[in-house]
Amino acid sequence: MLGDLGVARVETRRMSSDLLLFGCGTRLCALPLEHVDEIMRPLPVEPLSGAPAFVLGASIVRGRPLPVVDLGALFGAPERSGAGRWIAVKAGHERRVALHVTNVLGIFARDALSLHESPPLLDGADHGVVEALGRRDGALLALLRVGNVVPDAVFAGLKDQGLQA
Repeated sequence: MLGDLGVARVETRRMSSDLLLFGCGTRLCALPLEHVDEIMRPLPVEPLSGAPAFVLGASIVRGRPLPVVDLGALFGAPERSGAGRWIAVKAGHERRVALHVTNVLGIFARDALSLHESPPLLDGADHGVVEALGRRDGALLALLRVGNVVPDAVFAGLKDQGLQA
């Protein structure tokens, strides 16, 4: 299982419709596999002044500073649970982010997850990060919109603090 690996480079041969499922506190979430670079154990983090509360700071991952986002905090969870895992993702053109998650569950085909477009009433909820909702084994599943996880100001903050994202 991927969640038990220390570091896992994600296979690029997978189908583009595959999703990486992971836990985020009590939530079940997914990301399109095409945006996932690797899964790893958490690394040391340096705080970033002026960053939103859900941004833990920045960490050097494979020689590059990346903002680290606590997805539980983004969704309003009171605190992080345990060491968890990080998922390094591509969040737009030449931008990468490390997402702190509770655990990684595995890779699943998109069509096996009963996904539906997020209802208009939820537009803007959870910082616009949720793209679609679905279910897996009776649990609510949120498909995340990777490009909206970290505000542009955080990447600007990295540059302001002498770190090139």
